[in-house]
Amino acid sequence: MDLADDLLTVRVRSAAAASACGFLTTYRWQADARRLSLRVITEPVGSWPERGDTFAEPMADPDLPAERSAELARRDKAPSLARIGLVWLLPPSWDRVGWFGAGPGESYPDSRHAVRIGRFTSSVEELQTPYVRPQENGNRAEVRWAHVTDGAGRGVRMDGDPAFNLAARRWSDQALAAARHQPDLVPDRWIHLSTDHAVQGIGTAAVGPGVLPEYRLEVRPAEFALTLAPLGA
Repeated sequence: MDLADDLLTVRVRSAAAASACGFLTTYRWQADARRLSLRVITEPVGSWPERGDTFAEPMADPDLPAERSAELARRDKAPSLARIGLVWLLPPSWDRVGWFGAGPGESYPDSRHAVRIGRFTSSVEELQTPYVRPQENGNRAEVRWAHVTDGAGRGVRMDGDPAFNLAARRWSDQALAAARHQPDLVPDRWIHLSTDHAVQGIGTAAVGPGVLPEYRLEVRPAEFALTLAPLGA
């Protein structure tokens, strides 16, 4: 950690327990009287293994041009991530969300044909898609800016550079992954706000091969920034 004038730099290595692969991330915080800026620079470190899952059908169309088919075959086995981004813990009363980006419904790299770019508002509850079995849901793509507030308008505004993905829930990703039925999703003491630089497609793993290679989020370096400003009193 380094502190110089109004710039705070924090460097963190993140990895699973006893794992040889992870990410090295630099966070650069800078503030003035009205806003707080955060720039994130992250890169993979160590040896990342190839994907271990298999599916009987080919994941790259052999009728495509040879170069394109070979690239999809490579991506099919390349290590991948669910997302690259940040998770914020906000007060439970900050349950009003507004954004300028894709909406009004959820959108992912491989599932976004029913959305348009515009300005939208929603409650945190309305952002959820209640699938029969709880699973990843509720992402809003291509968000230029968003605000999360309480009923009196107190909260925070976030501007992205570049545009980001937005999701907000009353439970963590870990709780969502562990749930088997909707009643298993019990609100905790926070609003869990995700602002992601990139997300992976959702695929059709329940009845098919999962995420197609072209919509997988490969393990790769990334750089992005957010500017935060307080709203209300």
